[in-house]
Amino acid sequence: ITSDNKPESAILHSNRSLCMISQGKFAEAKDDAESAVKLDPSYVKGYFRLGSACTKLCEYSVGVQAFQSGLDLDTGNKAMLKELNKAKKALVEQEEAARVAAAAAAEAKTDNAGTKEKERASSIQKKTPGVAGTTSKTEKNSGNGADVVTDDAEIKKSDVIRGYKIVNGKKTSFFHHEQTEEEKALIGDITPKLIDANSAVASNSDVPGEKGVSAWNTAGTWEEKDVTAWAKETLEKALLSAEYTLPPGSAPESSNNECPKVHVGKVKNVSSGSGHASVATVRGKRRHIFEFTNVEVHWEVELGDNTCSGIVKIVDIDGTCDGEYDVEYTVNNDTPSDARHLLQRFVKGDPDGFVGMVKKAVDDWIELFRDTYSA
Repeated sequence: ITSDNKPESAILHSNRSLCMISQGKFAEAKDDAESAVKLDPSYVKGYFRLGSACTKLCEYSVGVQAFQSGLDLDTGNKAMLKELNKAKKALVEQEEAARVAAAAAAEAKTDNAGTKEKERASSIQKKTPGVAGTTSKTEKNSGNGADVVTDDAEIKKSDVIRGYKIVNGKKTSFFHHEQTEEEKALIGDITPKLIDANSAVASNSDVPGEKGVSAWNTAGTWEEKDVTAWAKETLEKALLSAEYTLPPGSAPESSNNECPKVHVGKVKNVSSGSGHASVATVRGKRRHIFEFTNVEVHWEVELGDNTCSGIVKIVDIDGTCDGEYDVEYTVNNDTPSDARHLLQRFVKGDPDGFVGMVKKAVDDWIELFRDTYSA
């Protein structure tokens, strides 16, 4: 990773964090989000992913810090502010629950707690072979035939027992388990084996792979394909096609006796912006990842002898919007004042007006994206 591609790497980690959250792998999602903000400390979305992962892990204190850092970078981010307030509320509740639990534990503590602990330890020692003396003993473990070595000289008062096994001539943890012949017959030998690359390729060639997964990725783990060029071209085309015709009688007709039509003159921050799109395959499941910010749709409409124009800006287009987009509406200064009420109503205000058509164009593009890369 170089200084030139750190922002792109940050986006990759942020995307993978979102996928991990959707799979319920919150610890992995947190790791990816932390990598994203480390690679690009100015990446707002990275802090949003980090805060989301931390709240899923009930690490509300870290989540509050992450959402606050993102809000410091983008003070007008409504989604970030909403999640910050939720995390703060959860943190207060968590701290109160911890305080109540601590008070209950302190109240339940009795004066003879230490005596009971000594009695418990003494009882365990009596039941444990080899603890009372100071000699070393070797016993046979009936589970797998390995020797268990206990050294009484090493046992301290704070220890109950330290158990070790001798497996294939080597001392290992008491909890180490070697398969018995009966277990191997039931479930097979699960001992890790070295895989030869040449033989693996040869054997895998006979196995049909999953759709969208490379031949080398037979395990079906994370694999991502960049489709940004296609996404930019098709999204811009979809937005350019958005238009809305004002209802009859609502405004002066044009010179050709037709109702005025609001249309798109140009779209900015899509083909020339830093947006991206990719398709990821995880364990046979397809994930469609995309993010475009501050997309500007420049519109125009002829009202009588006047040409009115302005901008509809979509703040964020990504997989978390779910049909709800934060839209900013502006009218150019040269627009006549007597036309502004019409524009306010039919361009911005009416859910089925021009802004509604722009949102529908985005929804249709998302559907096209998923259909195009469904398999």
